[in-house]
Amino acid sequence: MRAAPPPRPVDPAAFDAFLQARYWATREREPDLRRARGYFQRAIGIDPAYAPAWSGLASTLIQLALPRADSDDPIAHAEAAAQRAAELDPESSEALVALADIAASRWQWAAAERYLERALELDPCGARAWRRYWLLLAPQQRLDEARAAIERARRLDPLSAPIVASAGMQALIEGRHDEAEERLHTALELDPGYHLAHGFLWALYAQLERDPERGRELGAYLAAFGYAQEARAFELELVARGYEQALAALARRLDERHAGDLSHLSVVAGILAEAGERERALAWLRLGVERQFWSLAFLPAAQDLRRLHGDPEFARLVARLGLPASSPDD
Repeated sequence: MRAAPPPRPVDPAAFDAFLQARYWATREREPDLRRARGYFQRAIGIDPAYAPAWSGLASTLIQLALPRADSDDPIAHAEAAAQRAAELDPESSEALVALADIAASRWQWAAAERYLERALELDPCGARAWRRYWLLLAPQQRLDEARAAIERARRLDPLSAPIVASAGMQALIEGRHDEAEERLHTALELDPGYHLAHGFLWALYAQLERDPERGRELGAYLAAFGYAQEARAFELELVARGYEQALAALARRLDERHAGDLSHLSVVAGILAEAGERERALAWLRLGVERQFWSLAFLPAAQDLRRLHGDPEFARLVARLGLPASSPDD
């Protein structure tokens, strides 16, 4: 086995900026990610040859880019940062994870898997890499492998709200509802503002038709994603008219207000599908596929789209991504 190279000296100020960046990046909320981006850029400004800062910047840029539908391709900026990190440190696991994320955003599943396998070979204890591997495996319906990957990540970093919430999502995909609920509540205990945990809980309670939980979590999901106006209107209608009618009104409002803006696709399509607006939900997904919108990688596993499973057009759209349309049990 080849000996590892000696550690490269790092400017203390660059290292301090890097540590602050890593803290904010792990929270995975847009304001925190923007703060992380600034700290990573500060670290690079102090030490332009600091590979971990380039890797962190790449991953942060990807997370900021995925919900966006800008005319410019922000993924290209992330790719440049990831490639710079790989040039500075060819054995950087973090750089490979960033390159895997970029490949997945372009629906290049085989390339993404090769990057992740190499990243995990270099660093088998990388919790973030294991979670990214789960994000690749679950939409491909490789559920046994996906479960093993996210459980490995959870054991390595049990205090990460995104990782624990992802373990909850895996349980939900497999129909283990009690476990999903426990994991998702644990994620919110770790980080009460973690937005995706509210979305996953809403999907869980919607499947179980549990009130008042499904209405409460949908309101929290909307608020956490910045839909404050829609959240207030939904909560008022929830009290006055009940969940089903409030959900239907919310779906129409979101569809009309954000029509054609793919930045809202993941939220709006899921709410339309859950409200029974199958044609409108499919129209949003069709537009996303036609424009090769990069945030569709999790489409077959998204639980707020469960009502579309078995629909021939949904199957065709997912096939265009190169993914299977439904789980083996459907």
